[in-house]
Amino acid sequence: MMPNRAKEQPLRARVTLRAAALLFLLAVGWSGCGGGSKSDMGGPSACLSCAMKACPSQAAACDASPGCKALRACSLACRSGDAACQNACTTAVANDSTAILAGANYLACAQTACPNECSGSSATGTAGTSGGPGGSSGSAGQGGSTGTAGTGGTSGGICATATAKLTSCGAAWTGTCDATSLLDQCDSRCIIDNSCSAIVSTTGVFSDCLDICDVTAGEGNVFKVAAGGYVTAGAWKGYAWTATDGVSATTINPTSFSTLAEDGKLCVSGVVAGTSDYSAVAILGISINQAQGSPAPRPSTWPPTGGGISYGLTNPGGSPLRIQIQAAGGATDPTKRWCKPTNGNVETPFWIDFNTKCWDWSGLYYDGRTPLESVMVLVPGDLVATPFNFCVVALTPHP
Repeated sequence: MMPNRAKEQPLRARVTLRAAALLFLLAVGWSGCGGGSKSDMGGPSACLSCAMKACPSQAAACDASPGCKALRACSLACRSGDAACQNACTTAVANDSTAILAGANYLACAQTACPNECSGSSATGTAGTSGGPGGSSGSAGQGGSTGTAGTGGTSGGICATATAKLTSCGAAWTGTCDATSLLDQCDSRCIIDNSCSAIVSTTGVFSDCLDICDVTAGEGNVFKVAAGGYVTAGAWKGYAWTATDGVSATTINPTSFSTLAEDGKLCVSGVVAGTSDYSAVAILGISINQAQGSPAPRPSTWPPTGGGISYGLTNPGGSPLRIQIQAAGGATDPTKRWCKPTNGNVETPFWIDFNTKCWDWSGLYYDGRTPLESVMVLVPGDLVATPFNFCVVALTPHP
């Protein structure tokens, strides 16, 4: 009888949008279009009038959201600099995620498309960026008052860069960023590398990136690719490589990571040939106990520790994928390799999740003790050809 399957471990997202903070920025943005009468050159009406023409889809999305419309109307009714009024507006829709996203997109487009009308030339100064040591105070609007100093801040270059990016996207850290923390460094990189639209979304590549940080850097296992495709991942170290079954017409590109630059992406594409016995396969593998050198030294085995592994994959090709762990001799002996199907996302499976015949679970489960030589992601064969295109973002042991 098959044991209970381990479910995907729930993952936390340390960096999240603070609804109130985002909506407050939205409110400040609208008042920042101008705080005087409707005839002001940079007043709210001028900003919104320009935005409605320049950002029709974003304006329509806000109009379609009762919460966004309510926030917009409420904010415009507040006098410039009236924080109590603005806070009341934001509180009213703080739990409306649709309003948050629609408003943020509308504001971002307006500030880009209508810089003169929405520059806040007659408004009060904007709030300073979030920053403790080294945090900056807000700049004064022309003819307005000085902005307030940022609070709850960050230190360190990568934290400062990430904080500035979040602020520009209408988002904020939930807490502080510590530049010496592996997890905060990883989260910061996710922020820097993603667009504002990805950051304000509750699902997608940014959320996946944060989840990958949780199961790698959050456990002290940083996934790093050096020049030539040499990977370090916690206790694992070794070269990344690609392979096929060597018999069918299966193709994989690249055929080697020897020319990969430092911090390069471990991505492959190609076609697994269709065969009558499902024997074709394409593999992106990593040796997990191998010294660095040229030529590459022979891989050794790694005695398992912890409860399993963690991985983060992207799979734009949508092909079936499997995670496979392999002992020495597993290339020719099917009893020395164990696999698990994956949907190409983020997961932390236990050792018991791997089976020698994971396509029907009729084989033997991995015992968590047999020394391993490599870990890999493979595209299994089928009766028909299977195009594939995927990347290994992270692959590490898990405590």
